[in-house]
Amino acid sequence: MQKSYRTLITATAAAVLSIAGTATATAVPASATAHPTGCTNSYYKGSYEGMVGWQASCSKSNGGRYKAVVICTPYLGGKDVILEPTSWQTSGKSYVFCPAFTIVKSGGITTRGY
Repeated sequence: MQKSYRTLITATAAAVLSIAGTATATAVPASATAHPTGCTNSYYKGSYEGMVGWQASCSKSNGGRYKAVVICTPYLGGKDVILEPTSWQTSGKSYVFCPAFTIVKSGGITTRGY
């Protein structure tokens, strides 16, 4: 049994190395899977009373995506709420707003590569 287990591991390793060698030849360029760069984020006050939140943007998406994140604190106390938009951005600005009766505690940006 030990010999057949060792043979199985060796065959699996050979198959993985063979696939890895083939994948390298057809792999997507690294720049297409990188995270966004040139990113900024800041507090945002909207055009309507009480419309506050966070904004984020990146100058280059590099094939990745980004979105704003905000932490909101209820006026009357309680647990903070962390919010982010449902859609990811590849260009332009990402906005997220605090719900009614809360204020912005802090915020930031989250990114992901593809």
